[in-house]
Amino acid sequence: NEMVEILYAGLKADVLIRHWRLMGDFRSMNSNKGFVRLPDWGAYARFSYRDRFFKKALLTEFGVSIATTAEWKSYAFMPATGALYLQSNQLVGGSPSMDVFLNADIGRATITLMLQRINSKWFGGENYVAPGYPAPPNTLKFGVFWKLYN
Repeated sequence: NEMVEILYAGLKADVLIRHWRLMGDFRSMNSNKGFVRLPDWGAYARFSYRDRFFKKALLTEFGVSIATTAEWKSYAFMPATGALYLQSNQLVGGSPSMDVFLNADIGRATITLMLQRINSKWFGGENYVAPGYPAPPNTLKFGVFWKLYN
């Protein structure tokens, strides 16, 4: 029976100069109630190079992305009940996460290769994504997206 006000403001940019692309997103968040917890700010930046190779048959983009938020007291998860609850013991966020990626379009298929959190050891490895759940170490991800239509 309470009214909660959430202020969300942000800026987005997507700049393309020839084959170079810079994307950015900065957002600021605030709530008037203590039980709605949000980080004060969050930021994302992506810098990439995109071009066609092999007689223009392969569209490839490779680059780096960085995401971070302010440190904040996030909700904790109780596995026994499957619910989130308020906690005041542990801060999460505050350390940037850097990923290196490669996307390749061949016809209707897109192949993605990404090395996530390449900087996990630079900040002591104690970056928590949720209270009690540290961020995983660097991870190599591979994916294929194929449009199934003619």
